[in-house]
Amino acid sequence: MKKPDITTEDRVILKPIFGIQPVRYIPVLYILAVMLLLFAILILPGILHNGALITVETNVPQGALWVDGIYAGDSSQPVFVPKGDHTLVVTKPYFEDRSLGTVSVPGRIFGSLFSARKVSYEAELSLTDLNSYLSWRLASVAAWSPVRQYSETYFYPENLQRTALDLVGTGNDDHQLSEQFMYAALGYIVSEEMYDDFLAALELLDPTVTAPIRNTHAFNLVSSFMEGDQISDIGRLLGEVPGTTMALPNESFELDGRMYTYFPQIDQMLLGDADGSAVFTELPYTAAVPAYYMAHNEITEKQFASFTKQDPLWAADNLESLIDEGLVDQMYLQGVDLENPTDRSVRGISYHAAAAYCSWYSSVLQEQGYDLVCTLPSDAQWESAAVLSLAENSYSNRLLMLSEPVSHLTGLFGSLWELTATPYVPNGHLFTYDGLSAHQLSIPPSPVQMTVKGGSYENSGIHTYTRGSIGAESCSPYIGFRTILQER
Repeated sequence: MKKPDITTEDRVILKPIFGIQPVRYIPVLYILAVMLLLFAILILPGILHNGALITVETNVPQGALWVDGIYAGDSSQPVFVPKGDHTLVVTKPYFEDRSLGTVSVPGRIFGSLFSARKVSYEAELSLTDLNSYLSWRLASVAAWSPVRQYSETYFYPENLQRTALDLVGTGNDDHQLSEQFMYAALGYIVSEEMYDDFLAALELLDPTVTAPIRNTHAFNLVSSFMEGDQISDIGRLLGEVPGTTMALPNESFELDGRMYTYFPQIDQMLLGDADGSAVFTELPYTAAVPAYYMAHNEITEKQFASFTKQDPLWAADNLESLIDEGLVDQMYLQGVDLENPTDRSVRGISYHAAAAYCSWYSSVLQEQGYDLVCTLPSDAQWESAAVLSLAENSYSNRLLMLSEPVSHLTGLFGSLWELTATPYVPNGHLFTYDGLSAHQLSIPPSPVQMTVKGGSYENSGIHTYTRGSIGAESCSPYIGFRTILQER
């Protein structure tokens, strides 16, 4: 085989520059390049960003650092601040703002890219109102309770541990209020992440706070459920509560052109799934039910239109203002024309809108000489009416349209989910095993989510004890409401 020809490569010959031979100026160029690189690495960063990384260590986590009135980040994390005089303030909700005054921040020119100047300060924060703080924290826990699954990118924020760290860090000595907070939080423990957070918070708190909680029926039931144990002592716990006393509803009557049925007071009534449902939030419980008059049908478009004419704040054309105030969302009164209202049940209503209607109608009744208050029914009142009237046997698979008053409760099941006056506490019924209710707690539940009952015409498998939830400002074409009357 013939070998390929090997050609000689062309030679590159550098020419002198200003009479200086390459053998002399090439080393100089290399030296200048190295010096320029060292300057860019060791000195230039310090010139462009001459300052220090500031941290402020506090007695509680997650303080907000403000530099010259501008939010800079978490006070415990390094924040770059330019060299010079700056005002530093650390804030946290329900804590007193802590000003560090004007501080002189040093800088560093050489090597700041590899070893930035670091300066640490200390600040001690103190709670301004413990009760308001704990109510705020409980509302945050409640806001996360509808979430049942988490992931690496969507994780539970450990609200209870943060609360415990705040209480320990401030040296809180109101153990009774801390105990009441943790007990109230049991009502929202619905996932393994929240349960782990709850247990970790208990470990951080003083034993005088945690010991009474560990001895409650509510804690033991939550623990049994979360750890997969069989809940077998419900019957025994119910036996510890006074027996149910029944009072059948009285005859229907008409008031202001609307039909109502009177339900007498019930000292103790068995609610929930009396057959022992495997669904944790539907376990049976007993509750006292005050007397009330329940409307036979849901509030109609015509009835709600009368309200908005008297109070234009709630008119559909004021939607943006209502949204800005956090009272409704974009679905408010969707599909409802109050300029041409019908006898269909009004829908697309938020809890705030329904409560405003009740307040308005209470004033109407008072002007007419009735000593009655119009409200939404509580969860227990709605369920007791459904049980005593056997309403579950009649499910409405369509949206109700009633042109004339009806002689009995209509549309409790089906038609629309009905708003109640009860904030949604997933495990709220468990407090009854300890002789309490969620509303008897020193730190009551926050109306972040509201309980709805009865299902809509799109649902099936709805029972008297079925509970749904919706945000207090949220609206839906499947949400409506009916009212009750109570003596003042």
